[in-house]
Amino acid sequence: MISIQKIQAWLKEGESDHIEFKLSFGQDVIETLGAFANVKGGMVLLGISDAGEIKGVSLAKESINQWVNEIKSKTAPQLIPDAEVVDIQDKTIVCFAIAEYPVKPVAYRGRYYRRVTNTNHLMSTQEVVNAHLQSVNSSWDFYIRPNKNITQISLDKVNRQIEIINQRRQVSSDDPLTFLRKFSLIDGENITNACWLMFLPDQELVYEQNLQGNIAEGGVFEGEFAKYMNQYFHDRKFYLFDTFEGFDDRDVAVEANNQFSVSMKGHLTSTIDKVKAKMPLIENCVFRPGYFPESAYDINDEFVFVNLDFDLYNPTLAGLEFFYPKMVKNGILLIHDYFSDNYKGVKQAVDEFSKKECIPICPIGDGISIAIIKY
Repeated sequence: MISIQKIQAWLKEGESDHIEFKLSFGQDVIETLGAFANVKGGMVLLGISDAGEIKGVSLAKESINQWVNEIKSKTAPQLIPDAEVVDIQDKTIVCFAIAEYPVKPVAYRGRYYRRVTNTNHLMSTQEVVNAHLQSVNSSWDFYIRPNKNITQISLDKVNRQIEIINQRRQVSSDDPLTFLRKFSLIDGENITNACWLMFLPDQELVYEQNLQGNIAEGGVFEGEFAKYMNQYFHDRKFYLFDTFEGFDDRDVAVEANNQFSVSMKGHLTSTIDKVKAKMPLIENCVFRPGYFPESAYDINDEFVFVNLDFDLYNPTLAGLEFFYPKMVKNGILLIHDYFSDNYKGVKQAVDEFSKKECIPICPIGDGISIAIIKY
């Protein structure tokens, strides 16, 4: 969320290589966003005069969606900026933010611009060629991955990434192959290094390194993610932890006292039978119903992959404290909802634990989760 103090600082700073003021939405807004995308990214503030005076804009119900879709339709590769409405001094302004685009250059109606100080510079043919070479051909990320092809990546991960974009931008996106082509992540059947690192199946990390250890999930709910874990890690014992009675009132009280979430006792109730019906290799599964970590009191296994999807602060912290010491070297702890605005206790728990243990966390690219690797 953009603070009023931040906006006031931008107004005082004036237009620059990353800030532009516009009174209203028009083609020059799209041109500027394209220019920002071709350098380091930037912000267009709508409802602000060139002199930095707050004039405000009038918004209809669908204005933001219409503007975002127009930006998307008139840029190539398609740009989808973050849009935020801010009320300041009894007026409404709109902030369009765009990050530096990974594969340059971005065109607006067939022309290429880049931001230079506080103006948009029309790029020459040579500048366009150089920008493309610098962002693609000279980058290890965009070299073809040897001995890998499109059949070996996880299209589920690609679809999850597209869903995140749709939810955040509220506009339709592409099918997986179009998405991968647009970002220059594939070339025919071949995939790039970046594509492999972003969308490799989780089990590849384990079996390529011949890692030992069992797997577990905390917060199973109805078993949608668990069934894939059970399938992918076909030769590992799989511990499934959940109350199967929804959120516990002890954890809900902590959430309320710290304003982490508005969770309620009994929310997300499921049954073991429902989860069992989804498991392709039920003989590998060990169900541990009850309150965590009490339900894990007698487990001393080593683990190679653990997914924590408890949603709440208490069990997330307990899960980190229980599983991290039991992870094998290069084992992976996946924590869901770290970036969620609905379950802020997850981030609090992870941040406290990672600071205490002096361990790094790594976003995995789905916009919601992070991973911790045991070194």
